[in-house]
Amino acid sequence: MRRPRGCGGGEAPRTRVPGRPGFTLLELVVSTGVLALVLPVVGGGLFQLTRLAQKTNAGHQAQAATRNAVSWLVRDVPMAQGSDLVEGIPSAQATFTWADHYEGAEEPHTLTYALSGGDLVRTYDGTATVVARGVQEVSFLLVGPYVTVDILTAAAPGLAVTDRQTLKLARRANS
Repeated sequence: MRRPRGCGGGEAPRTRVPGRPGFTLLELVVSTGVLALVLPVVGGGLFQLTRLAQKTNAGHQAQAATRNAVSWLVRDVPMAQGSDLVEGIPSAQATFTWADHYEGAEEPHTLTYALSGGDLVRTYDGTATVVARGVQEVSFLLVGPYVTVDILTAAAPGLAVTDRQTLKLARRANS
């Protein structure tokens, strides 16, 4: 009786039939094991990249909010001739007043900056505008002719990404 080829005689049994595509069970088990080791590493890396992208985006949002508030303050505070700030005492809101003179007439203006539910609101002659969102704290301090403004913004809760700016601005002298 003739033995099938590859079964005995010191030769290793064939695990694949020539001409037929496919994988052996051993190859499938080994590749599944390697995949099981690699997937958590790759998945963890992707999670970290996603988290880093969120933090970077939040940082950009916080900086943009602070920059917008600063641009309004730099424009408004130097116009002020008067304010409700008490010398040397920090305040969470500030009201500034001034008068423009046109052809002999005087036009008074009132401007208030106040924190309202995480928004820094600028109210100019009765018209309110949100100048920054995500503001955690704002402080106005009058020292002589200077107003120091400190703004702390946070873009997204839970990401611990903040931006702080401190400005020292001179008010306009009374004319």
